[in-house]
Amino acid sequence: AAQGFRGTRLRAELRGLTILLILIICGKGCGAAKYFEGPYLVSTFSEKNGSITPSARVKRGEDLIIKIIPKPGYVIDRLKVDDYAVELTLNYVFKDVTSNHQISVFYKPILFANAGLHGSISPNGLLIKNNGSNQVFEIVPDLGYQLEELIVDSIKVDPVYQFTFQNIIETHSIKPTFKRRKLIRFGNSIGKIEDVSGILNIAAGMNHTIALKNDNSLIGWGKN
Repeated sequence: AAQGFRGTRLRAELRGLTILLILIICGKGCGAAKYFEGPYLVSTFSEKNGSITPSARVKRGEDLIIKIIPKPGYVIDRLKVDDYAVELTLNYVFKDVTSNHQISVFYKPILFANAGLHGSISPNGLLIKNNGSNQVFEIVPDLGYQLEELIVDSIKVDPVYQFTFQNIIETHSIKPTFKRRKLIRFGNSIGKIEDVSGILNIAAGMNHTIALKNDNSLIGWGKN
């Protein structure tokens, strides 16, 4: 009987020790769901044509504002959060953060096209282009004028009346300038090339109109 009593008492003491250990391990939160309080990592990625900040560690339940700044000549092409496309914005807000996140931004280029006086370029203005696309520009002088210079990305290139940007992945600019067309003036200065246009005086006292192409080749002429 004594042995049975001692065995019962030992088992009771063991149960008490087990309960005590459980209370020590669980603490006050024993029996309730435990959550990771953070911090959670919000990581950022930006292509070279812009910036995104900040990458940060955030406590549970906090908000984080992400700022995106494209370089001049670029706009946002795609914005992805945790591999899902989201609405394009320069300020993205992670609200009530409860997990890790990643945000990535990609850009596409702008083309700048404008013409000097006495001519036009088409299309004109700002053009947002998809990466890898092409763009053709047509240049047309006003009547009596011709292309003088063609400036592409601040560098003079051969003056052509049609210019193509191919496989566009960077921003570009194009600007043509114009000058009066060179025509042959007949009369006291036979054969002399001068910057004149329209009706040309002839020594005999009659007027003739000479029409030239953009390359200065003769289209035709006639007496008025």
